[in-house]
Amino acid sequence: MLNLNLKQYTIALLCCLAIISGYRYGYENIFLGQMAVAILLTGVANSAIEYLRTRTLRISDSGLITGLIIAMVLAPNSSLLLTGLISVLAIVSKYVLRINNRPVFNPAAFGLIVGVLFFKSVLGWWGDYYHILTIVAGSILLIKYTGHWKMIFAFLATLAILILARALISGSSVIDQLYLIVSISSFFMFLFPLHHLRP
Repeated sequence: MLNLNLKQYTIALLCCLAIISGYRYGYENIFLGQMAVAILLTGVANSAIEYLRTRTLRISDSGLITGLIIAMVLAPNSSLLLTGLISVLAIVSKYVLRINNRPVFNPAAFGLIVGVLFFKSVLGWWGDYYHILTIVAGSILLIKYTGHWKMIFAFLATLAILILARALISGSSVIDQLYLIVSISSFFMFLFPLHHLRP
């Protein structure tokens, strides 16, 4: 059995999700474009900053995870320039926005939010095309790292409060609001909290 740490397991599972879901959109539209740009730039940016800080050159697992998530959340055929900008901003935020030597925000989430708010990027969540596979991948990570459930519980509690608030404000059904976001909730729940873990 391969001796992989949690982040390496995450990279492997994200790659599996990308390969399977990417088939639905055409690999030439995804892997030769935004996947390559996001992974390359997050990897290079993370390694460059780490080298400046520690004078040690290495490939960062967390940088690759950030690139994979950004590429899989952005809509297929997103602008490569925008993909690259979001990727670099995500990595920079990881080192600038810190408390107790840990990033305040998930770098991928921060980059994507900046892209949506300021550059009108479109989120497609194509990596979650087969939602059941996201749940399976997340469950594997839970088995590998049992402490992960605490962050998942915190996410679910926050999500439940936000769903209830949105339903009350809009006057719509809580079930309808839940249905709208159920596909992205598992992706957030299982994969986004990993930035808090040390390599």
